[in-house]
Amino acid sequence: MLSTDPTQPPATAPPQPRNTNNPTQPNIPDTTDPKKPSVPYFSKWSRQQVLKAMANGQVHSLYVQNMSPSWSPTDVYRIMSKYGEVVDVYIPRKAAESGQRFGFVRFKSNCDLQRLLSDVNRVQTENGVVQANIARDRTYSSPHHRTVTQRIGIQEKPVITRPFADVLRGDGEMDGATRTGISFIPTSDTSEWLSRCAVGVVKDTCKLDMVHLMWKLHDMPDVTVSELGGDAALVCFSSRDSMLSFCEEVPDWIPLWFDSFKPWQQGDRAKNRKCWLTIRGIPLTAWSNEFFNLVGSFFGKVVQIAPETVSRKVLGGARIQVLTENDRLLNREMSVRIAGVSYSVAVVEDPVIPDEIL
Repeated sequence: MLSTDPTQPPATAPPQPRNTNNPTQPNIPDTTDPKKPSVPYFSKWSRQQVLKAMANGQVHSLYVQNMSPSWSPTDVYRIMSKYGEVVDVYIPRKAAESGQRFGFVRFKSNCDLQRLLSDVNRVQTENGVVQANIARDRTYSSPHHRTVTQRIGIQEKPVITRPFADVLRGDGEMDGATRTGISFIPTSDTSEWLSRCAVGVVKDTCKLDMVHLMWKLHDMPDVTVSELGGDAALVCFSSRDSMLSFCEEVPDWIPLWFDSFKPWQQGDRAKNRKCWLTIRGIPLTAWSNEFFNLVGSFFGKVVQIAPETVSRKVLGGARIQVLTENDRLLNREMSVRIAGVSYSVAVVEDPVIPDEIL
Protein backbone atom coordinates (compact mmCIF):
# COMPACT_ATOMS: atom_id res chain seq x y z
CA MET A 1 0.00 0.00 0.00
CA LEU A 2 1.27 3.47 -0.85
CA SER A 3 2.05 5.77 2.09
CA THR A 4 -0.08 8.93 2.54
CA ASP A 5 2.25 10.44 5.11
CA PRO A 6 3.41 13.83 3.73
CA THR A 7 6.67 13.47 5.65
CA GLN A 8 7.57 10.35 3.67
CA PRO A 9 9.10 10.64 0.18
CA PRO A 10 6.74 9.71 -2.65
CA ALA A 11 6.87 6.14 -3.79
CA THR A 12 8.39 5.55 -7.19
CA ALA A 13 7.04 3.04 -9.66
CA PRO A 14 9.41 0.30 -10.79
CA PRO A 15 11.02 0.85 -14.22
CA GLN A 16 8.88 -0.42 -17.06
CA PRO A 17 10.35 -2.79 -19.63
CA ARG A 18 11.01 -1.35 -23.05
CA ASN A 19 8.10 -1.92 -25.43
CA THR A 20 9.73 -3.43 -28.49
CA ASN A 21 6.37 -3.85 -30.21
CA ASN A 22 5.74 -0.13 -30.42
CA PRO A 23 6.32 0.83 -34.09
CA THR A 24 6.96 4.48 -33.12
CA GLN A 25 9.85 3.58 -30.84
CA PRO A 26 13.23 3.35 -32.65
CA ASN A 27 14.50 -0.21 -32.73
CA ILE A 28 17.97 0.66 -31.37
CA PRO A 29 20.12 -1.98 -29.64
CA ASP A 30 20.26 -1.69 -25.85
CA THR A 31 23.96 -1.25 -25.09
CA THR A 32 23.54 -0.94 -21.30
CA ASP A 33 23.78 -4.70 -20.84
CA PRO A 34 26.84 -6.20 -22.52
CA LYS A 35 25.44 -9.72 -22.13
CA LYS A 36 22.31 -8.87 -24.09
CA PRO A 37 22.59 -9.74 -27.83
CA SER A 38 22.34 -6.77 -30.17
CA VAL A 39 19.19 -6.25 -32.20
CA PRO A 40 19.87 -7.49 -35.76
CA TYR A 41 17.66 -4.90 -37.50
CA PHE A 42 17.88 -1.11 -37.56
CA SER A 43 15.96 1.54 -39.50
CA LYS A 44 14.88 5.14 -39.04
CA TRP A 45 12.04 4.63 -41.50
CA SER A 46 8.52 3.71 -40.50
CA ARG A 47 6.96 0.50 -41.78
CA GLN A 48 4.69 2.49 -44.10
CA GLN A 49 7.64 4.37 -45.61
CA VAL A 50 9.51 1.13 -46.29
CA LEU A 51 6.52 -0.52 -47.97
CA LYS A 52 5.83 2.54 -50.12
CA ALA A 53 9.45 2.74 -51.33
CA MET A 54 9.46 -0.97 -52.12
CA ALA A 55 6.21 -0.71 -54.06
CA ASN A 56 7.59 2.17 -56.15
CA GLY A 57 10.79 0.29 -56.98
CA GLN A 58 12.92 2.88 -55.20
CA VAL A 59 15.02 0.48 -53.13
CA HIS A 60 18.38 -1.17 -53.91
CA SER A 61 19.60 -4.11 -51.82
CA LEU A 62 23.25 -4.77 -51.00
CA TYR A 63 24.59 -8.11 -49.75
CA VAL A 64 27.69 -7.69 -47.56
CA GLN A 65 29.90 -10.66 -46.59
CA ASN A 66 32.87 -11.11 -44.26
CA MET A 67 31.71 -8.40 -41.88
CA SER A 68 33.54 -7.67 -38.66
CA PRO A 69 32.01 -9.30 -35.53
CA SER A 70 32.15 -5.91 -33.81
CA TRP A 71 29.88 -4.20 -36.36
CA SER A 72 26.32 -3.53 -35.25
CA PRO A 73 23.44 -2.59 -37.58
CA THR A 74 23.66 0.95 -36.18
CA ASP A 75 27.36 1.15 -37.05
CA VAL A 76 26.76 -0.05 -40.60
CA TYR A 77 23.83 2.36 -40.96
CA ARG A 78 26.03 5.30 -39.97
CA ILE A 79 28.91 4.29 -42.27
CA MET A 80 26.72 3.62 -45.31
CA SER A 81 24.73 6.85 -44.94
CA LYS A 82 27.46 8.89 -46.64
CA TYR A 83 26.70 7.11 -49.94
CA GLY A 84 22.98 7.83 -49.92
CA GLU A 85 19.79 7.47 -47.92
CA VAL A 86 19.80 4.13 -46.09
CA VAL A 87 16.43 2.41 -45.72
CA ASP A 88 17.41 -0.31 -43.25
CA VAL A 89 20.18 -2.68 -42.15
CA TYR A 90 19.77 -6.33 -41.20
CA ILE A 91 22.63 -8.46 -39.79
CA PRO A 92 21.52 -11.97 -38.76
CA ARG A 93 22.86 -13.23 -35.46
CA LYS A 94 23.70 -16.55 -37.08
CA ALA A 95 26.77 -16.64 -39.35
CA ALA A 96 26.88 -18.26 -42.77
CA GLU A 97 27.88 -21.91 -43.22
CA SER A 98 31.41 -20.74 -44.04
CA GLY A 99 31.56 -18.99 -40.65
CA GLN A 100 31.51 -15.52 -42.20
CA ARG A 101 29.27 -12.82 -40.76
CA PHE A 102 27.00 -11.26 -43.35
CA GLY A 103 24.22 -8.70 -43.62
CA PHE A 104 21.95 -6.74 -45.93
CA VAL A 105 21.76 -2.99 -46.49
CA ARG A 106 19.00 -1.31 -48.47
CA PHE A 107 19.27 2.14 -50.02
CA LYS A 108 17.02 4.48 -51.88
CA SER A 109 17.74 4.29 -55.61
CA ASN A 110 19.52 7.67 -55.65
CA CYS A 111 22.59 6.33 -53.81
CA ASP A 112 26.10 6.44 -55.28
CA LEU A 113 26.21 2.68 -55.77
CA GLN A 114 29.33 2.54 -57.90
CA ARG A 115 31.47 4.47 -55.39
CA LEU A 116 29.96 2.49 -52.51
CA LEU A 117 30.95 -0.88 -54.00
CA SER A 118 34.41 0.40 -54.85
CA ASP A 119 35.04 1.68 -51.31
CA VAL A 120 33.43 -1.13 -49.31
CA ASN A 121 35.24 -3.90 -51.20
CA ARG A 122 38.56 -2.43 -50.03
CA VAL A 123 37.74 -2.51 -46.31
CA GLN A 124 39.99 -4.87 -44.33
CA THR A 125 38.61 -6.59 -41.20
CA GLU A 126 40.10 -9.13 -38.83
CA ASN A 127 38.52 -11.84 -41.01
CA GLY A 128 39.81 -10.50 -44.33
CA VAL A 129 38.46 -8.16 -47.00
CA VAL A 130 34.77 -7.22 -46.99
CA GLN A 131 32.80 -8.39 -50.03
CA ALA A 132 29.77 -6.35 -51.10
CA ASN A 133 27.53 -7.20 -54.04
CA ILE A 134 24.13 -6.18 -55.31
CA ALA A 135 21.60 -8.68 -53.95
CA ARG A 136 19.90 -10.87 -56.54
CA ASP A 137 16.50 -9.63 -57.63
CA ARG A 138 13.63 -11.84 -56.45
CA THR A 139 9.90 -11.43 -56.16
CA TYR A 140 7.71 -12.70 -53.35
CA SER A 141 3.96 -13.03 -53.22
CA SER A 142 1.49 -14.35 -50.70
CA PRO A 143 -2.30 -14.15 -50.24
CA HIS A 144 -1.63 -13.06 -46.65
CA HIS A 145 0.13 -9.88 -47.73
CA ARG A 146 -0.95 -7.02 -49.96
CA THR A 147 0.70 -7.09 -53.39
CA VAL A 148 1.48 -4.14 -55.58
CA THR A 149 2.21 -4.28 -59.32
CA GLN A 150 4.49 -2.25 -61.51
CA ARG A 151 3.54 -1.95 -65.14
CA ILE A 152 6.34 -1.96 -67.69
CA GLY A 153 4.89 -2.09 -71.19
CA ILE A 154 2.45 -4.98 -70.93
CA GLN A 155 4.37 -6.84 -68.20
CA GLU A 156 3.18 -6.83 -64.62
CA LYS A 157 5.49 -7.74 -61.78
CA PRO A 158 4.52 -8.41 -58.14
CA VAL A 159 6.63 -6.47 -55.67
CA ILE A 160 7.59 -7.60 -52.20
CA THR A 161 5.42 -5.92 -49.56
CA ARG A 162 6.62 -7.68 -46.40
CA PRO A 163 9.07 -6.24 -43.87
CA PHE A 164 12.67 -6.77 -44.94
CA ALA A 165 13.64 -8.72 -41.82
CA ASP A 166 10.68 -11.11 -42.28
CA VAL A 167 11.76 -11.95 -45.81
CA LEU A 168 15.36 -12.61 -44.83
CA ARG A 169 14.30 -14.81 -41.93
CA GLY A 170 11.97 -16.73 -44.24
CA ASP A 171 8.80 -15.77 -42.36
CA GLY A 172 5.62 -16.08 -44.38
CA GLU A 173 5.26 -17.81 -47.74
CA MET A 174 7.25 -17.39 -50.89
CA ASP A 175 5.83 -17.87 -54.39
CA GLY A 176 2.34 -18.66 -53.19
CA ALA A 177 0.81 -20.31 -50.16
CA THR A 178 0.83 -23.90 -51.43
CA ARG A 179 3.03 -26.06 -53.61
CA THR A 180 2.17 -29.12 -55.65
CA GLY A 181 4.35 -32.16 -55.00
CA ILE A 182 4.85 -35.08 -57.38
CA SER A 183 6.85 -38.29 -57.21
CA PHE A 184 8.81 -39.64 -60.19
CA ILE A 185 11.13 -42.61 -60.71
CA PRO A 186 13.56 -42.29 -63.66
CA THR A 187 13.70 -45.10 -66.18
CA SER A 188 16.74 -47.30 -66.63
CA ASP A 189 17.32 -45.81 -70.10
CA THR A 190 17.68 -42.34 -68.60
CA SER A 191 20.07 -43.55 -65.92
CA GLU A 192 22.22 -45.39 -68.49
CA TRP A 193 22.45 -42.33 -70.74
CA LEU A 194 23.42 -39.98 -67.92
CA SER A 195 26.02 -42.42 -66.59
CA ARG A 196 28.00 -41.76 -69.80
CA CYS A 197 27.88 -37.96 -69.38
CA ALA A 198 30.13 -35.32 -67.87
CA VAL A 199 29.33 -31.72 -66.94
CA GLY A 200 31.65 -28.88 -67.89
CA VAL A 201 31.44 -25.20 -66.93
CA VAL A 202 32.81 -23.11 -69.80
CA LYS A 203 35.12 -20.15 -69.26
CA ASP A 204 33.43 -17.97 -71.88
CA THR A 205 29.71 -18.45 -72.46
CA CYS A 206 29.98 -16.59 -75.76
CA LYS A 207 32.14 -19.44 -77.10
CA LEU A 208 29.83 -22.24 -76.00
CA ASP A 209 28.84 -22.96 -79.60
CA MET A 210 32.49 -23.54 -80.52
CA VAL A 211 32.85 -26.23 -77.86
CA HIS A 212 30.94 -28.62 -80.14
CA LEU A 213 33.72 -28.40 -82.74
CA MET A 214 36.57 -29.08 -80.33
CA TRP A 215 35.73 -32.76 -79.97
CA LYS A 216 35.76 -33.32 -83.72
CA LEU A 217 39.07 -31.48 -84.06
CA HIS A 218 40.56 -33.90 -81.51
CA ASP A 219 39.28 -37.04 -83.31
CA MET A 220 36.34 -37.69 -80.99
CA PRO A 221 33.34 -37.55 -83.35
CA ASP A 222 31.19 -39.85 -81.17
CA VAL A 223 31.05 -37.28 -78.36
CA THR A 224 27.94 -35.10 -78.31
CA VAL A 225 27.58 -31.77 -76.50
CA SER A 226 24.34 -30.23 -75.20
CA GLU A 227 23.93 -26.85 -73.55
CA LEU A 228 23.02 -27.16 -69.88
CA GLY A 229 21.89 -23.75 -68.77
CA GLY A 230 23.83 -20.54 -69.21
CA ASP A 231 27.48 -21.52 -68.68
CA ALA A 232 27.38 -25.33 -68.52
CA ALA A 233 27.55 -28.08 -71.12
CA LEU A 234 26.54 -31.75 -70.88
CA VAL A 235 29.11 -33.90 -72.72
CA CYS A 236 27.96 -37.43 -73.59
CA PHE A 237 30.50 -40.19 -74.42
CA SER A 238 29.98 -43.53 -76.16
CA SER A 239 30.47 -45.46 -72.90
CA ARG A 240 30.86 -44.84 -69.19
CA ASP A 241 34.39 -46.25 -69.22
CA SER A 242 35.51 -43.82 -71.91
CA MET A 243 33.98 -40.92 -69.96
CA LEU A 244 35.70 -41.90 -66.71
CA SER A 245 39.00 -42.41 -68.49
CA PHE A 246 38.72 -38.99 -70.10
CA CYS A 247 37.95 -37.29 -66.75
CA GLU A 248 40.87 -39.03 -65.01
CA GLU A 249 43.39 -38.00 -67.66
CA VAL A 250 42.10 -34.62 -68.75
CA PRO A 251 43.77 -33.42 -71.99
CA ASP A 252 45.69 -30.15 -71.97
CA TRP A 253 43.09 -28.37 -74.11
CA ILE A 254 40.20 -28.91 -71.66
CA PRO A 255 41.37 -26.29 -69.08
CA LEU A 256 41.56 -23.76 -71.91
CA TRP A 257 37.81 -24.07 -72.44
CA PHE A 258 36.37 -25.21 -69.10
CA ASP A 259 36.66 -23.98 -65.52
CA SER A 260 35.58 -27.42 -64.33
CA PHE A 261 34.94 -30.79 -65.98
CA LYS A 262 33.67 -33.77 -63.98
CA PRO A 263 31.34 -36.79 -64.32
CA TRP A 264 27.62 -36.16 -64.06
CA GLN A 265 26.25 -36.57 -60.54
CA GLN A 266 22.76 -37.19 -59.25
CA GLY A 267 20.95 -33.86 -58.98
CA ASP A 268 23.00 -31.98 -61.59
CA ARG A 269 20.78 -29.59 -63.52
CA ALA A 270 20.78 -26.17 -65.16
CA LYS A 271 21.73 -23.65 -62.46
CA ASN A 272 21.54 -20.49 -64.54
CA ARG A 273 20.47 -19.19 -67.90
CA LYS A 274 21.40 -16.56 -70.46
CA CYS A 275 18.93 -13.96 -71.61
CA TRP A 276 18.90 -10.64 -73.46
CA LEU A 277 17.64 -7.50 -71.73
CA THR A 278 16.61 -4.24 -73.38
CA ILE A 279 17.15 -1.08 -71.33
CA ARG A 280 14.78 1.68 -72.45
CA GLY A 281 14.68 5.36 -71.56
CA ILE A 282 18.44 5.81 -71.09
CA PRO A 283 19.60 9.46 -71.18
CA LEU A 284 22.26 9.73 -73.87
CA THR A 285 24.69 11.22 -71.36
CA ALA A 286 24.72 7.81 -69.62
CA TRP A 287 25.10 5.76 -72.82
CA SER A 288 28.26 3.82 -71.94
CA ASN A 289 29.44 0.29 -71.21
CA GLU A 290 29.97 1.24 -67.57
CA PHE A 291 26.30 2.18 -67.20
CA PHE A 292 25.12 -0.99 -68.98
CA ASN A 293 27.29 -3.16 -66.73
CA LEU A 294 25.96 -1.39 -63.64
CA VAL A 295 22.33 -2.02 -64.65
CA GLY A 296 23.06 -5.61 -65.66
CA SER A 297 24.71 -6.37 -62.31
CA PHE A 298 21.27 -6.05 -60.66
CA PHE A 299 20.15 -9.19 -62.51
CA GLY A 300 23.32 -11.28 -62.81
CA LYS A 301 26.61 -11.28 -64.68
CA VAL A 302 26.84 -9.28 -67.90
CA VAL A 303 28.01 -11.63 -70.68
CA GLN A 304 28.08 -9.27 -73.63
CA ILE A 305 26.71 -6.00 -74.98
CA ALA A 306 25.03 -6.01 -78.38
CA PRO A 307 27.22 -4.61 -81.22
CA GLU A 308 24.52 -2.16 -82.30
CA THR A 309 24.47 -0.82 -78.74
CA VAL A 310 28.24 -0.40 -78.51
CA SER A 311 28.43 1.29 -81.94
CA ARG A 312 25.46 3.57 -81.08
CA LYS A 313 23.67 2.58 -84.29
CA VAL A 314 20.46 1.89 -82.34
CA LEU A 315 19.72 4.34 -79.53
CA GLY A 316 16.10 3.45 -78.84
CA GLY A 317 17.19 0.85 -76.29
CA ALA A 318 20.42 -0.79 -75.15
CA ARG A 319 20.62 -4.58 -75.38
CA ILE A 320 22.77 -6.60 -72.98
CA GLN A 321 23.05 -10.32 -72.37
CA VAL A 322 23.22 -11.49 -68.75
CA LEU A 323 23.86 -14.78 -67.00
CA THR A 324 21.30 -15.10 -64.22
CA GLU A 325 20.04 -17.65 -61.70
CA ASN A 326 16.57 -16.08 -61.73
CA ASP A 327 14.07 -18.22 -63.64
CA ARG A 328 11.46 -15.48 -63.82
CA LEU A 329 11.11 -12.75 -66.41
CA LEU A 330 13.60 -10.01 -65.57
CA ASN A 331 11.27 -7.06 -66.08
CA ARG A 332 11.76 -4.06 -63.86
CA GLU A 333 11.44 -0.30 -63.74
CA MET A 334 14.43 1.42 -62.16
CA SER A 335 15.12 4.95 -60.99
CA VAL A 336 18.59 6.24 -61.90
CA ARG A 337 20.18 9.49 -60.85
CA ILE A 338 22.48 11.14 -63.39
CA ALA A 339 24.18 14.48 -62.70
CA GLY A 340 21.67 15.18 -59.92
CA VAL A 341 18.59 14.44 -62.06
CA SER A 342 16.42 11.34 -61.57
CA TYR A 343 15.20 9.34 -64.57
CA SER A 344 12.94 6.32 -64.90
CA VAL A 345 14.51 3.46 -66.88
CA ALA A 346 12.68 0.28 -67.91
CA VAL A 347 14.46 -3.07 -68.22
CA VAL A 348 12.56 -5.67 -70.28
CA GLU A 349 13.65 -9.23 -71.03
CA ASP A 350 13.55 -10.05 -74.74
CA PRO A 351 11.10 -12.84 -75.65
CA VAL A 352 12.52 -16.20 -76.71
CA ILE A 353 11.22 -17.28 -80.12
CA PRO A 354 11.90 -20.90 -81.20
CA ASP A 355 13.94 -21.25 -84.38
CA GLU A 356 11.20 -23.22 -86.13
CA ILE A 357 8.85 -20.24 -85.87
CA LEU A 358 11.31 -17.78 -87.43
